Amino acid sequence: MDFLEKVTPEYCENIVVAAIYKRHFEWYVTPRELWRMDYVKWMEAWRQWFIRHNKTEEEFIRSCGTLEKKSGERWGITVLDEKTAGKFFRYIYKCSYSPDELRSLRIITPDENKSAFDPVLYVDFDNKEFISYCPEPLSFEDFVPDGWTGKYEFFCDRIPDDKRYW
Repeated sequence: MDFLEKVTPEYCENIVVAAIYKRHFEWYVTPRELWRMDYVKWMEAWRQWFIRHNKTEEEFIRSCGTLEKKSGERWGITVLDEKTAGKFFRYIYKCSYSPDELRSLRIITPDENKSAFDPVLYVDFDNKEFISYCPEPLSFEDFVPDGWTGKYEFFCDRIPDDKRYW
């Protein structure tokens, strides 16, 4: 499995994420699907949607794939939590950004694309807290691991001043 290469923010596709792990704060920009914390819950929600809409299991698998395939796309991590975070961060380390890098990129980005730089997720692995402020109805906060708190709310006031890029 390959390490993820650095990508730039793209509205609701490559998202800006504030992550805290072992008391270390870092900004990441990655494809959004990597941050569906619990793939078991996420896939089951989709399976139930297909059932409610009279779709077959074959249609579900054709559209969504299997849990094994989804987990394989995230380096074999089915549930991203404090136990699997170390492995996850080893694969996305090239996707980290300093506040200065994000600030510089945002400055040179055309005004109509600046919203791609808005932080979308705040994930605190130390305190098992997940906060989404995604402008699209993607419900990241509904698929947190057991024992975690997931919510939808503005979180930028939680970002330390020296980590802000806006």
